[in-house]
Amino acid sequence: MPPAVFIPTASTRPAAPAGARSSGANHHGSRGGHHPGGSRSGSSGTSAGLGGAPRHDHPAAAHLHVSHASHRISRRSARIAHQHAAAAARASSVVARYAADATAAAPVSGERVLVHYYRRDGEAPSFGLHVWEDVANETDWHAPLPSAVTPGKGGDWATYEVILAPDARKLSFIVHRGDESDSRVESLDVDSLGPGRAVYVVSGNARVFTTEPEISSLPTGDVNLAKARAHWIASDLVAVPFAVTSDDGVRVELVASADAGLHVGDNGVWSVHEHSETRYVTLERVAAGWSYSPSTQRAGDKYPHVRDAGYAVMRIPDDVPDDARAWMLKCQLAVTAHDADGRLRDATSVQSHGALDDVFGGYEGELGCVVDGGGAGARMSLWAPNARRVTLLLHRGPRGGDDVRVEMREGERDGVWRASVGAEWAGGDSYYRYEIETYHPWGGGAPDGGLGSIVTSVVTDPYSRSLGADGERTHVCDVNAPELKPPGWDGLRKPKPPGGGDAFEPTDMAIYELHVRDFSALDESTPAHLRGKYAAFTCEGTAPVRHLENLAKAGLTHVHLLPSYDFGSVPERVENQANVDHGWLASLPSNSDEQQAAIGSIANDDAFNWGYDPVHYGVPEGSYATDPDGGARIVEYRAMVAGLAKMGLRTVCDVVYNHTLSAGPHDGRSVLDKCVPGYYHRRNLDGFYENSTCCNNTASENSMMERLIVDDLVHWAVDYKIDGFRFDLMGHIMLRTILRARDALAALTVERDGVDGRSIYLYGEGWDYAEVERNRVGKNASQLNLAGTGVGSFNDRLREGIMGGSPFGDPRVQGVLTGLYFAPNGFIDQGTADNQRNRVMEDCEKVIAAMAGNLKEYRFVNRKGFSTPGKDAAWVGSNVGYAAEPRETVNYVSAHDNETLFDGIMLRSAPDVPLAVRCRLNRIAVAVVAFSQGVPFFHAGDEILRSKSLDRDSYNSGDWFNRLDYTGETHNFGIGLPGRDKNGDRYGYIGHLLGDLSLRPGRDEIARSDAHMRECLAIRRSSPLFRLRTAADMDRRVTFYNVGPEQEPGVIAMMVRDAPKGHPEQLCDRFQKVLVCVNVTGHAVTVKDEQLGLDIYGCSLETHPLQGMVCPDEYLASATCVGGAPTVPPHSVVVFVERR
Repeated sequence: MPPAVFIPTASTRPAAPAGARSSGANHHGSRGGHHPGGSRSGSSGTSAGLGGAPRHDHPAAAHLHVSHASHRISRRSARIAHQHAAAAARASSVVARYAADATAAAPVSGERVLVHYYRRDGEAPSFGLHVWEDVANETDWHAPLPSAVTPGKGGDWATYEVILAPDARKLSFIVHRGDESDSRVESLDVDSLGPGRAVYVVSGNARVFTTEPEISSLPTGDVNLAKARAHWIASDLVAVPFAVTSDDGVRVELVASADAGLHVGDNGVWSVHEHSETRYVTLERVAAGWSYSPSTQRAGDKYPHVRDAGYAVMRIPDDVPDDARAWMLKCQLAVTAHDADGRLRDATSVQSHGALDDVFGGYEGELGCVVDGGGAGARMSLWAPNARRVTLLLHRGPRGGDDVRVEMREGERDGVWRASVGAEWAGGDSYYRYEIETYHPWGGGAPDGGLGSIVTSVVTDPYSRSLGADGERTHVCDVNAPELKPPGWDGLRKPKPPGGGDAFEPTDMAIYELHVRDFSALDESTPAHLRGKYAAFTCEGTAPVRHLENLAKAGLTHVHLLPSYDFGSVPERVENQANVDHGWLASLPSNSDEQQAAIGSIANDDAFNWGYDPVHYGVPEGSYATDPDGGARIVEYRAMVAGLAKMGLRTVCDVVYNHTLSAGPHDGRSVLDKCVPGYYHRRNLDGFYENSTCCNNTASENSMMERLIVDDLVHWAVDYKIDGFRFDLMGHIMLRTILRARDALAALTVERDGVDGRSIYLYGEGWDYAEVERNRVGKNASQLNLAGTGVGSFNDRLREGIMGGSPFGDPRVQGVLTGLYFAPNGFIDQGTADNQRNRVMEDCEKVIAAMAGNLKEYRFVNRKGFSTPGKDAAWVGSNVGYAAEPRETVNYVSAHDNETLFDGIMLRSAPDVPLAVRCRLNRIAVAVVAFSQGVPFFHAGDEILRSKSLDRDSYNSGDWFNRLDYTGETHNFGIGLPGRDKNGDRYGYIGHLLGDLSLRPGRDEIARSDAHMRECLAIRRSSPLFRLRTAADMDRRVTFYNVGPEQEPGVIAMMVRDAPKGHPEQLCDRFQKVLVCVNVTGHAVTVKDEQLGLDIYGCSLETHPLQGMVCPDEYLASATCVGGAPTVPPHSVVVFVERR
């Protein structure tokens, strides 16, 4: 790294005075829990993202250990936790580590430590002290130690008495008031405190004092380099978190240290390295603030949370040349403020992602490994603009052997490091990695009160296209090489849409969510060596393949695969995967806890995980390949896609761009954060990585993260012929990114790219919460923001209306389907009969909105008799309806998250509801999804009454609890209590359910439900009236009856009418009208609605010709429509039609 000789010397400070190079005791190792670390924790859940956290459980921990979730943390857990975690993550928290050699002195036995805390605002006594580590009693976060007031030289101190455990060596504590955290000290060496056993901490100061400091001599602001509160937002702009006015005489400087080691010393910030190249640039105040120029306005729009936090805008002088700014971006950075008397007032570290974007983020050239044709060699390109040195490490084979080192060259002003290798490294058994030297904020070894260090990390390529097992090395390969294509790949043609034409309209889709391993892992008809693998989808005649073929013939169009990119939560080599004897598990009682204990003991080492733990986005997961080393995963993945196409199905990929499994400079599964530390991940105002998604949130607002997402999607679409993408926690991605991806995919053509981009559908979880809520960090891809984009989002309103409650509450809360009002379960207090009746009608409005495509402007008559738009369904301002067009709504009642549909019904049903009725309720839910306008989405197993033995979150519950048996020979209800970690709080009421095997469906019930699903799909496919494409069509053609205050609760009637035969707006050749009637009650209901009678006067309505033909149902005998009043059997969905 060259010296910064081009930075104006007038800004260069003299060396720090003697004694100013350190503050307090030195310490070693990582920066406590403020940074990402390794990627495997022993448990998961609301606190699983804490990784190697100290022994405490409190909301602030979510920002103390941002690390990683080693395995899937449920959306439910993440959203419950975010309320506390987000507050704590944004809290003003001072970090101090006061660790000396613990072996240097004898241990302390049962003594006390007095912690004294001071605030200039006088509010110190209102704060409590949370303590852990070697203490007699660890505190609960919500019950901290109280304080006593102790007078001091500079004012009153809050004093806390901490009783130590016998033989105590270390003490950790946080001063906090609710979720407002302030001073935090970790692993304090209590023996270093001396006989007084006293600690003094001052709000806003990172130092730990062992004697009372002179308050008047301390900085008056927030002096803490452990936080990165300043933001370098553009090449010439720095936003600072403190006030700077024209008349206060404050001098603000940007400090850059080439060798890191910055800390707060005597009246300034200095490097502890004597010969470090450290430069100081005096910043200019921008009086007009964020409205100063187009540059400041763009920066404010890109990072609105910084602007809205009241940050002052400072400008880097024009005489600091571009080369100097590029050099500074490779340094450790700080911002200081000195008052008019020259005293240090504020100091903080700096986040530089905005400047990195401004200087280097426009790069659009080659990245990753490109193998030249004709055996000329290969080129490697890595975007790493703040790296000091990058070396290419070449390997023969996926493991072992010596490195061949090739020094890479940095490009001019593009931030890209490049190297070329000869033909001998251009394929076959060649692998590579990068060795990167860079400043990393979580590098460890910083001086007290400092942040990060210069580290050397070894990393795979973020643009990897093939890997060795467990992602340890990037494989050199050309994905277009003939040997990586299964037979017929280039000529593969996908199934045609049911609506005709070449391009798939989303409302013509019917999506089936499936886990690659679940599909065949325990299927005995699949060859043993292919079970749980991509290749199982190519095995003709097996039970799973026949099942999908039958669904496709009925009307299923797309299979949505849970994550199938390279994830880090499963050992990819079979010899490293642990197993449990399933025969022994089956011998245990149906409500035993031994099954879950056995599964839990190997959960982190078996072959199963949902896979929401991304490491390499652009490579198929290796554990699903017969050989995880090299190109086998590519060939077999393509063969799977071709196999699905042969079944009549298109392929959707589940993509998880909202977070990475790991971050930091050391863990083997950290990739992006090693390449450009602190850039690819979203940081809060204090510089800590946000983790509201469960682990390390990514920042698509930054240009090169956005580019990676778009590049990756195009790669999967072109190289694997993927037909759609489901975005995990899409609301955490910026809307601009999603729209850029939509446009890039739509531009793909069969002639140029081999795929028709018009048929690629994007949809995802548009939840709006945590740091992205209400567009706080930029306009995000949330449900409300997606209206009018053509991008779909999951309609949780239908799920909640049908099932009742929410995934975050008691699972026994009933909904319109599960017995509310009609068959109260008595398990919990759900209000009076009148209250329940009103709630049923309210939930019915959510269902009505969903059946009408969940359009925000579609109008129907609500339970009070008023015409209301979908956005006001249930109550005014509810935003139940949020879509602008039907294609933007993905209707579902169950998915991989939370309980299965069958299990949800079992938990909510009253004890006296027979199993046969519970199975009928399952079929009603499937029918409602199938017959609603929009895009229907089914969880694999909805059709066979799938159970996970009441597991609320089976992400890591192994094959045992996640079994899919398409033969119908077995059923998973009552195979043991589900995992204690996620379900232990419910054992008291689920144990007796699982112990009653009369509630386990038999083969006949399973077969009937399977046939019913196929019948529903066939009915939906039979007419475009079930698949309306526009909001205008919805307004003209769809009407709901049995509405208003006099309605029969629990009954919904939806009419879809076509134009007369021969009319230009005619859609259907078979039917003039379709009437869908849903009856969730336990008695037959005749729908007597005056408007319905008028609308079908003179019409001859009969049940749909397919109804009862695929799935015979004796109830249908009583389904009639006489005199303009349809009669609907109990617990049924009946489709009446008027033939042309």
